[in-house]
Amino acid sequence: MHMVMARTLFAATIAVSAAIAACSYAPNPESGTLMCGPASSCPESYHCMASYCYRDGEGGRGGSGAGGGGGGSAVAKFIGQWNFVAPAKRVTVCSGVSETVNLPVDAADFITIEAGTVSPLEAFYYCPWNVDLNAAGTATVIRAGQTCSDVDTSIPPYTFTWTGESFTLTTSDGRSGTISASIPYSYTSTAGAGSCTATFSGPVTKS
Repeated sequence: MHMVMARTLFAATIAVSAAIAACSYAPNPESGTLMCGPASSCPESYHCMASYCYRDGEGGRGGSGAGGGGGGSAVAKFIGQWNFVAPAKRVTVCSGVSETVNLPVDAADFITIEAGTVSPLEAFYYCPWNVDLNAAGTATVIRAGQTCSDVDTSIPPYTFTWTGESFTLTTSDGRSGTISASIPYSYTSTAGAGSCTATFSGPVTKS
């Protein structure tokens, strides 16, 4: 869209100029100030989120790091550290055997969400997950086909591979919300191999 409009401005016809004005076009708008065009279109190097255009890799107007009250956009209110609170739980099922654990497990057990480079947001839990927002701007939606691997250096060492099946963090105010996630994984070692599915659910709050 950006290149098409650049050539259109060169033409400088009255009709096209009026159309550009109607679209509120700006060559380098601040993130979150330009409304998306037809079919969620935005200038080159921008993406459409919650009806407004944001520069690729930016979290949106009013974004910040961890903490705070959420910021001034649908994207920004997700950015920060999200902590599990009771009665949040993790349920792990391996070969038909189920284990339920109350969350958080320890002080390092939390979800971090940052502005993404591939997607509007990147959520960190077990792996970095590229996530979008739903149309209402109230919940994350994981992008399909994501996996990551890591090695547990215990004896014997285990290699784990996690797959992002779902990762839905829902919030309306950018301060409290709920998580519902499913992360299947496989493991291999000299002692054996297997597969499990870990699901996470319950309330979360942003610190």
